[in-house]
Amino acid sequence: MEELFVSVKGYKGLYEISNIGRVKSLAKTWYVGVGKKRTKPETILKPVLNKNGYLTVVLCDNRKRKTCLVHHLVFDHYCDEQREGREKQVDHRDANKINNYYKNLQIITQRRNVSKGFQQSGRELPTGATLHKQTNKYMSRIRINGENKHLGLFKTAEEASVVYQKALQNIERRVA
Repeated sequence: MEELFVSVKGYKGLYEISNIGRVKSLAKTWYVGVGKKRTKPETILKPVLNKNGYLTVVLCDNRKRKTCLVHHLVFDHYCDEQREGREKQVDHRDANKINNYYKNLQIITQRRNVSKGFQQSGRELPTGATLHKQTNKYMSRIRINGENKHLGLFKTAEEASVVYQKALQNIERRVA
């Protein structure tokens, strides 16, 4: 795998991002006082793990500091799809939040991202199923435009999950 670098949008001549998620600060030369020249060599920035487990870097331009998620930088510079609003999120295909290789990133809806997170968390019940204690059956419901829609009660958690997944697919078809 060959590592390729491109200029970071909005920071041309200052930073470059690679297709594997490394951010490079380019060499800089500036003058201090009269005739005194200072130089800073090209360096690879050390990313910081944020509280959610994602790698971040701080980019500066004219003393303005901005903390950027590395996977967003990689996606925006190497992937063809566009991130639009909060509904579309960048997802790591392998669920490894620090693997920022561009082929490991994809765009998915917020709802699908949350659903995928529950599936990978090892929860006892499948996504879309909760135990209704009064009837001892499995309930399925989905949240649409801020309101919960009851999808039914089922004998098994798997049945409830299947109904939830079908309702989710119908919603995604209408949105797309």
